[in-house]
Amino acid sequence: MHPFDLIGTGVRSKAGSPPFQQRPSGLRFAVYQLLLLLLAIAEATATSPPAPFELREGDRVLFLGDTLIEREGTTGYLESALTAAFPDRNITFRNLGWSADLPTGRSRASFDWSRGEENWFTNLLGQVAAVRPSVVVLGYGMASSFDGPDGVATFTRSFERLIEGISKGASPNPVRYVILGPIRHEDLGAPLPDPTAHNASLALYNSALREIAARHAYPFVDLFTELPRAPRPKGAGARLTENGIHLSADGYRRMALTTLRSLGLKETPGSEELRQAVLAKNELFFNQWRPENSTYLFLFRKHEQGQNAREIPQFDPLIQEQEKRIASLRGRASPDAAGAAKGSKALPTAAPRTPKIDPTPQAHPSFDLAPGLEINLYAENPHLYKPIHMNFDARGRLWVASSSVYPQIKPGQTADDAIIVLEDKNGDGVAESSTIFADGLLIPTGVEPGDGGVYVGQSTELLHFKDTDGDGRADVRRTILSGFGTEDTHHILHTLHWGMDGQLYMNQSIYIHTHTETPNGVVNLNSGGILGLRPSTLEMGIHMKGLVNTWGHQMDLYGQSFATDGAGGEGINWVVPQAMYFTYAGARRILGSVSPGNYPKFCSLEILHSPVFPDDWQGSMVTCDFRAHRVVRFSIQEQGSAYVTQEMPDLVRSQDATFRPIDVKLGPDGALYIADWSNPIIQHGEVDFRDPRRDKEHGRIWRVTRKGGPVIPVTDLTRASNEELLARLTGPSGFHREKARRVLAERGKAILPAVKRWIGAQTEERAQLEGLWLHQAVDVVNEPLLERLLTARDGRVRAAAVRVLSAWAARISPEVLKSETRVARFATPSSLDAARSSRPLELLAARVADEHPRVRMEALRALSKFPTARAAELALSAADRPLDKYLEYALWLTVNDLAAPWIEALKSGDWKIAGREKQLEYGLGAIEPAQAGQVLGQILARHPLDREGSGNWIELIGRAGGPADLGRLYQQAISGGFTEPATARALGALEQAARLRKAQPAGDLQKIADLFTHPADAVRVAAVRAAGAWRTLGGRIADLSRMAGAATTSPALRTAVLEALKDLGGQPAVEALLTLSGEASPPAVRSQAVVALAGLKLEAAVPSAVQVLLKTENESESQSLWRSLLGVRGAAAALTHALPKSGIPPAVAKAGLRAARESGRNEPDLVLALTRGADLAEGEATLSDAELKELATVVLRQGDPRKGEEVYRRQQLACTTCHSMTNGSQGALAHFKYLDTPAVDGVATGLPADQLPSGTIAFDGAFVTGPKTYT
Repeated sequence: MHPFDLIGTGVRSKAGSPPFQQRPSGLRFAVYQLLLLLLAIAEATATSPPAPFELREGDRVLFLGDTLIEREGTTGYLESALTAAFPDRNITFRNLGWSADLPTGRSRASFDWSRGEENWFTNLLGQVAAVRPSVVVLGYGMASSFDGPDGVATFTRSFERLIEGISKGASPNPVRYVILGPIRHEDLGAPLPDPTAHNASLALYNSALREIAARHAYPFVDLFTELPRAPRPKGAGARLTENGIHLSADGYRRMALTTLRSLGLKETPGSEELRQAVLAKNELFFNQWRPENSTYLFLFRKHEQGQNAREIPQFDPLIQEQEKRIASLRGRASPDAAGAAKGSKALPTAAPRTPKIDPTPQAHPSFDLAPGLEINLYAENPHLYKPIHMNFDARGRLWVASSSVYPQIKPGQTADDAIIVLEDKNGDGVAESSTIFADGLLIPTGVEPGDGGVYVGQSTELLHFKDTDGDGRADVRRTILSGFGTEDTHHILHTLHWGMDGQLYMNQSIYIHTHTETPNGVVNLNSGGILGLRPSTLEMGIHMKGLVNTWGHQMDLYGQSFATDGAGGEGINWVVPQAMYFTYAGARRILGSVSPGNYPKFCSLEILHSPVFPDDWQGSMVTCDFRAHRVVRFSIQEQGSAYVTQEMPDLVRSQDATFRPIDVKLGPDGALYIADWSNPIIQHGEVDFRDPRRDKEHGRIWRVTRKGGPVIPVTDLTRASNEELLARLTGPSGFHREKARRVLAERGKAILPAVKRWIGAQTEERAQLEGLWLHQAVDVVNEPLLERLLTARDGRVRAAAVRVLSAWAARISPEVLKSETRVARFATPSSLDAARSSRPLELLAARVADEHPRVRMEALRALSKFPTARAAELALSAADRPLDKYLEYALWLTVNDLAAPWIEALKSGDWKIAGREKQLEYGLGAIEPAQAGQVLGQILARHPLDREGSGNWIELIGRAGGPADLGRLYQQAISGGFTEPATARALGALEQAARLRKAQPAGDLQKIADLFTHPADAVRVAAVRAAGAWRTLGGRIADLSRMAGAATTSPALRTAVLEALKDLGGQPAVEALLTLSGEASPPAVRSQAVVALAGLKLEAAVPSAVQVLLKTENESESQSLWRSLLGVRGAAAALTHALPKSGIPPAVAKAGLRAARESGRNEPDLVLALTRGADLAEGEATLSDAELKELATVVLRQGDPRKGEEVYRRQQLACTTCHSMTNGSQGALAHFKYLDTPAVDGVATGLPADQLPSGTIAFDGAFVTGPKTYT
């Protein structure tokens, strides 16, 4: 290795950001050169190679590492070579590689990702221990290298710890190790990034691994240095990688031979037959150790299944059969294995095939259609089966992802799902042709034609298939990216969709945890969301975060995104860039939808732009209510910065249970096409995977048009000229706009002269916007056009232009525009110096003050990319203008993104407060309390609180203040420095600080007792609550006890006092509560005191509790007391033993029974004791239909879904550990949660409120078999 091969820089790269694009200068560069020279000298003076590495009889070899190792499992060259090198020995191999993984096990953490490194590491060691390896081949470094030189020390420690952990876990059996260095980032030229700087970083990680190997005397395979020098096998291409950082099939062949040579072994690659046996074994093992649907097999939703984890051991004999086959092949002669390696993975050649499923007859459903519409069957079996997702290409052919394997592959089952191409060749609205373009797939969930083939989302991968010989069948398969999660097969990568900007957008859902390596860095998304990928450069980012199951994404005429949720109840969601939506894990705030009210689950989304449909339908949004067998339409109007939708009459409805619409697309003739899952079973987890009712063979595509209306002639847009395609961009057909845009983008920069002429002839701003998007799609900056549209008359066009400015923000400085280098092309706003960031910030400054609120929203989100005080200053200026809830959310999100530079500017005084008080208050209230606390004291010292406690400063101190800040607030409260209302607010803020953050004010906390006699009851209540939270007034228990028992004490103050006694705890508090719960106290005091005592010392409270219950005459009061008592852990059992065997008043027993059911826990002993003790008949012990109907009415009238969501999200309740809150119809689940109803196991079907009582209060599996409805 020549030292000059490594000269570059090491700017740290964050996940998803381009790495190392800045050259170092001065002293740092000189140090870098010296370091690299020393590395080269170390290589040149290395000792002679050690003795050949040997695998022994019975060895169990484990491959462990990041994407390098994971993809070796799907090529098998290294394993085959090692197997063939020892033909006389029985050796087993297992591959536990995981894309983008670190030695800490981060990428494989799944649902434990938020639990930290110790948990990740424990999980990783557990996986290793299950294999019981005697030899471990470690291949880490590529994913870690994106942390830059600053991450080398951490990587080294983690790697050493991994070796130590594996060895300790295997003790007393020794483990031998082989360490593979990372490969060099191969320079494949533009449009991919320049790898020079990244290679400098990779060299440091490679050196660290070499040093670790030397310390332990482990064999080290220097792939970074040796692989590029390796001789090229016969038939191999010049390229080693697919994308610069991931080896191609040829690359893995050369890696295998390089490894053998480095280990001192004979270069015996093994036969192709052996490799195919290895691949078959690896696939079986992958489906066993890393099965799809782990959520339902092993984790928190396994109870919904028929214990299908029992299938996992059934893979063992299948794997053993392949091991025997491998053993029979390992000693055979090894002809050249070039057959399956041709740059990308070549597929077996065969004639085009059609689906072979011979379905049983399935009756066609009848439909109710919107007036004026008609429907016909476009395709059904045997032309296709089980359609999951579909998209048309520019030739008018319909590509369908079909899966009969869904939802879970069986042990021994062949993964034979397919991409099917349907074509109507004679224009009669019916597909005559059906061809399998690609098969051998495992549950493909997304399909989108493009780039000369088709993109497919399946399992952990985004694939691209291409037909290079024109026979209509794919012969090349490439893995574009890997590392997408598979915890749930109806959540995996789906809804592939081209955007105006040339990006391929892809959705994943709530249970999915994605970690993927790209040449530009590692991208992580640990929840639902939408990803955007530019395939030519492999830049990928997160477009939005959240929603439960986002099976719908579409863009309007101005590039604004909208999404539906197949497991939520939000209707249509407008996508603000990088915003967090319903259920996003760890979100402090989420953004609501633009659909007022509550809705069922919706799948897919299309925006109607077609002359086939009525004029007043244009721009409508169409989606599928798959549970109710209908296709629905929403009108949409602009409202403020956002939109508002209204549900319109259904387009299509059926009473047939087999009509399951799951996807809708406009077709080449302007008709609306509907993919029909054709299955009476729609639930994924709630119905057993092996339920015989799951249909595996049927599927239909329906076509909806207007009776007697026009039909657009189908044309092959790939044959159209540039000018013809450009003319389509302003036409009325959404299909033709989208496909013409895509065909032009794939023609590349050659279209730009025609585009320039066309733009010059356009007078409409939206047409010019199409020209701007084409420049973005072919990745060419056009600053004059951008600046023209930033000042367009139409605010919607200006907003779209700001979105483009955000994408080009690092590329529009004058020096870059003159000559954009590959390094400059991949620069990010965060890497720009002040000079280069001045121009984009200048343009954004004008737009953040724009009169149109959506333009301001876009400008705010663009500013979030610039981590500077200037960007924060511009963003906060938006707080001075009117804010609707969507614009305010965008401001909140942006301020949080820019919190660090803003806080530093506040500390230094660079950000001046004078005249910006409103901005300051907003900003400090928006950011994390810990961040606000850094400057709060400094600000309060300069700007003391007034007597009225104006603004939100009191609450802000409670949320973020440290002891000194809280002490200042406390002193002002107890010294009369506030008005009475402000004093109560201040004490409430102090209480919350203690309860939520365990933060107490500095000062003498005993003085709070002075406020116990304050003339204002609200102040007395707040003071008592604060004292209870602080738990420092044990000496005032007698005073509190007298206050609780006084006849003049208000109910609110009495409640506060009793809670404070419980908080204070200790024997004096127990004795005080015993006295208050005695017979001498009034009934109201007794009831409250008993509950407080039960929470403090249950056994002491039970006798009094039973006495109070038996003497309660009012059933409502009795039920309230029962509810409170049963909320105490262990109370049900304790009360059961203490209740009398007979003589329980029926009203008290019935109240107890109702409370026991509402608690959501199975309390059979208590139910039996109450039923027998009150001598109740069986009918009296259950809720009647009338009572259930009454409860449903109360839910709809009084339930608050937003408060229900707050309850659901409380960390201490841990609801999110086991449940996703899918409040599908009318927010029913949220209503029930707030009304303290039971746990929600099985409620994921999203039932309406009138159905929930029969399944929650008296749950017996009703959600699967069908609940009662109470109307």
